[in-house]
This record gives sequence, C-alpha cells and structure tokens, in this order.
Amino acid sequence: MAKETRPLPGMPYAASSASGESALAMAVDHFNARRYAAAEEIALRLKQEDSKDGRVLNLLGGIALERSDFAGAVTHLTAASRVQGGNPYIWFNLGEAHRRGGAFAKSLPGYRKAVSIKSDFAEAYAMIGEAQRALNLPSEAEKAYRAALAINPHLTLALNGVGLAHLTAARFAEAARAFSEAIKASPRDPALHANLGQALYQSGDTPGALTAMLDAHALAPENEDFQRLLARSFLHVREAPIHTHVRSALMALFQSPSVNPRTLATAALSVLKREHDLDVFLQRIEANAVRADEIVADFEADLNDLRGDPLFIALLSSAPAPDIGFELALRAMRKHALLNGSRSLAFLCALARQCFLNEYIYYAGDDEKVALGALRATIAAEGGSWEEWALLSCYAPLYREAVKPRDGAPEAFAPLLREQIDEPLRELEIADRIRALKPLSDEVSLVVQAQYEESPYPRWTRFDLSTPRPFADVVKAALPPLPEKMIPNIAAPRILIGGCGTGLETMRILNSYQNASVLALDLSRTSIAYGMRKLNEYGFENVEHVHGDILD
Repeated sequence: MAKETRPLPGMPYAASSASGESALAMAVDHFNARRYAAAEEIALRLKQEDSKDGRVLNLLGGIALERSDFAGAVTHLTAASRVQGGNPYIWFNLGEAHRRGGAFAKSLPGYRKAVSIKSDFAEAYAMIGEAQRALNLPSEAEKAYRAALAINPHLTLALNGVGLAHLTAARFAEAARAFSEAIKASPRDPALHANLGQALYQSGDTPGALTAMLDAHALAPENEDFQRLLARSFLHVREAPIHTHVRSALMALFQSPSVNPRTLATAALSVLKREHDLDVFLQRIEANAVRADEIVADFEADLNDLRGDPLFIALLSSAPAPDIGFELALRAMRKHALLNGSRSLAFLCALARQCFLNEYIYYAGDDEKVALGALRATIAAEGGSWEEWALLSCYAPLYREAVKPRDGAPEAFAPLLREQIDEPLRELEIADRIRALKPLSDEVSLVVQAQYEESPYPRWTRFDLSTPRPFADVVKAALPPLPEKMIPNIAAPRILIGGCGTGLETMRILNSYQNASVLALDLSRTSIAYGMRKLNEYGFENVEHVHGDILD
C-alpha cells in the first residue's frame, strides 16, 4: 500500500503487476474520479474471486457511502472490519456510514476503534467530536476536537468544532479566533465564513460580521441558510461595509423568497447614498423640505442615474425606505414627476409600489391635487398611457379608481396590477368568509377598526423564513437559566394571537414552533384577509382566523 487517497481515509491505492492488485488499483482510480459505477463493477468481480478481501469490501462500502446508501455501506464495512480488523481506516469509514445515516451514537465505536489502532488519527478524533456535538454533548465534543488539534493544529474540521463549542458557550471572541484559524486552512469554505460572521455579530462587531457573511454568500450564493444569516445581519445596519460583493448580495437577497426585504432597507440605502454621492442632495432636502421639488430639479441629471439603479428599484418595490431624508426626497420626486411629466416607467412603478407599502403616507399639496384631478380626467377621456397610470397609482391605489387600466400592461406595470387590483379584490372575497366572534361594540375598538379597514398595516411582501423547532427547544434558547423541569414539553402547541393584523406575527409563530396551530383574532377584516392571503402564498394551513374584539 504505497499511499492512502482521501475522499475517504480508507481507500488504498496500490500499484502492482499482479492482475488482482492491478484491478483493485484501477477500481480505486475510478472511485477517486467519482466513476462509482465503473469502480463497483470491478470491485464486485474481485469480491466474487475473494469474498474476504477487506480492501475490496472497504471499497464497496466507500462506494455505497458516496451514493448515500448508508445501510449498504454499513453492511460492506462491517464485513470488512471482521476480516481486516487491524485497519483503522475501515473502522473510520464504518463510523462515517453510521454518522452520515444519522446514527450518531452507533458511529462512535467505529471512530474510537480507529484511534485505538492509530493513535495519531486526527480526523477520527475530529469525527468523534462531530458525533458528540450531534448528540448534544458539547464538553465531550470539545475534548475530542482538541485531541485532534493536538495532532494536527491546522485541521479545519476540528478548528471549526472548537469554534462552535465556544459559540455555544457564548465565548464569542474565542470562537472568532478559532473560525479565523480554520479559514486560513480552508479559505474557500463558506460555512467557516458564516460561522465567523455569527461569532463576530454576537460579540458586537457588526461590520466584521457583515464582511464575513458577505464572504460566505459570495462563495455560496444559492445557500438559503447563508442568505438568511446575511439578511439578519443587515437588520438595523446604518452603514453597509465597503465590500466588492455587497451590491450583488443585496440584489440577490431582495429577490430571495425566504428573506424579508425590510431587513435590507437601511443597508441598501447606505449603498445608494455612497455610490450616487447623495449626501449633499439629501441634506438640502432635509434642510428645506418646502422647496424639495425645486431641489429635485436642481439635481435632475444626477437623479436620472438613481432612478435607473436596479438596487433602488428593488428597494422601492419591496420595503418602506426608513430614512427621513429619502422619504422627503421620494415625496419631492413624486411631485416633480406629476408636475413635470416624468416618463420613467420603471421608476414610477417602483415608486407607486413604495407608496402602496407605506399607505400613501407622503403629503400631497394643493398644486398636486389639482394636477392629479387633471390626470384623472385625461385618463378617463383618453385611456391614459402606462406612465400616467403609474403616476396615478403613486397617489392612490388602483382598486379604488372608478376607471381601471386596460389589458396588455408592460412587464414593469404587471406588479402594480397584481398588488393594487388583483390582490385587494381577492382579499375582499376572503373577508366575506371570515368567521365573526360577535359584532364590535366598544367605541375605541370601532375607531381603531375603521383605521385598519382603510389601511391594513403593515403591508409586507416577503417573510424571513426559518426552520421551526420543538417548543421546548425554543423556550430553552430564550430562557437559558430556566430549570429543565419547568420547561413545558408540548409537542404541538396551540397558540392564540390576539391582534394578528396582516399576518406577520402569525408567520413568526409558525416559523418558530414546530407543529404549532394558531387561532388568530383581529378587529379588522381587511387586515385578516391580507394575512390569510399571504399565509396561503406560503402554504400554511394550521391557522384559524376569527374577526372580533380581544375585549370580548
């Protein structure tokens, strides 16, 4: 056995003139090149010649393992261990077959036998740590990882394991150091960058955390876990880090169905301000809001680039812009477009979606109201261009207009038709079917109801999805000092949400607690219907909605 190859530690490569040895070497070459069918064909022929060749049985076990046939791998590797019990790699691979199949406790004897035969088997010690961590034995896992590092200080798996142990124990600085060392050894492993980001975020180093999360996302942009981690790290960030990947990451997150775009808003605004050099413009707007539309005219050439920026369009289309300067600027840009006949359809459609999301909070002056009346008259008489319809929907939702847009809308306008006509009409149908607890009678409740029937709040586009966990696990994480005997072991929690609004709290509950069923109550039928429509989009069914007053 000249040397071991390492997709699996136990796959030998041996060059020999003997026909059997040469065939085995060829089979291993096929295995290393991931030509598993070819490797298996040769190995099965060799097994027929000698059913007790541990090397062949080990190879068959490795092939089954790489195909995720864990039961088959266990069968082959158990047979191999019986005939070649002194080979530590066979025992290691048997441990791997159990561990990858989810039988963590059964994997430990194989790994332990491997290190008893080969005391410097760092990978086996590290895998003991992995299995013990999966069995929720953090202190034992950390000991195993450290044993691996004593043999190989640069073993990525063990460095990562020690980092995770520190992270679990809230030793965030130590965790960050361990993950940083692991990254030196494996700089293109996205999970290591993500783990470093979590450690830095917990330690209070938000800029460093974001840089690490951006590195992870750049290495694995399709990984939804990394997308969610990065999105949550952007929450409340006032200044996004200067990073070559930040713009493309934000664009990808704005388009992700499992990310709430509201978490990205402040970061996106900071990138837009920085790249378009908007500080002077926004400062002048804030200092003299009365003349804001005139200031827009002064900066018209610069703002043309902003209006066409895909990141700006993505932000306006999916989340309220939480910045007073930007709010004043958007209000002024809307007024300027109305009074001066802007013809940028993509920008107008995005601005209309922004206004719909923020419930048309922007103030409209008398001159705008006059121009708006003239616009409605033109649309009624001539049908209106798509730019004119988009302008109109910047001031009022289309479903409230007496005249509706014609068929054949361009692509940019299609989301407006969906959000401002199709979906509100669907919500009216849903509202008629909602069960009522009893008629509202409290005077204050009636006033509040009227407000939310007019403007269901908040309107939202997407939710930050996560994997629900058992109720007891969520309680443990939220209240670490709580004694075990006080933690309720409820397999299927039943939850009342009094004041469910448009469904965000319901979504949070369903994404937090495994097997949860929800009774959601609100005094606004319009809000309930909005939430029901959104829940249906995500496929949630364990929710009963009731219209009524929490006072009843």
